Amino acid sequence: GNPRKTLFAIHSTIGKLVEELDDMLGVLVSGDEDVIEGGAGLKGEEDDEALSGIKLYKGETLLELTERWKLLQNKLYDEEKDIFDLSRVPDVHDNVRFDMLHNPHLGLTETLQKLYDLAKSMADC
Repeated sequence: GNPRKTLFAIHSTIGKLVEELDDMLGVLVSGDEDVIEGGAGLKGEEDDEALSGIKLYKGETLLELTERWKLLQNKLYDEEKDIFDLSRVPDVHDNVRFDMLHNPHLGLTETLQKLYDLAKSMADC
């Protein structure tokens, strides 16, 4: 197909993934709003883990995983210049494989599979 269309599909699918992760974070954090507003319990990594509430591979928190994908989405496409950074496509592929292998319990398999297929089709061009 058209590589530019595929790149836009990758970018929007990462956006969908980030939305799903943000929703998970919102559900987990919403019960702790009072604690967050008071600033208590926000001193470090242990508290991030408590806020995320989900065990991820090698101690990564849900917040860190979400930020990893947001950063990749922002670096893949520069909206201002309307330019894709093709060097990020392998990064997308690697991150998808990592999360499919190590964090399957998050329930993101459908979105990750779509992203994997798109990134692989770009890599195989």
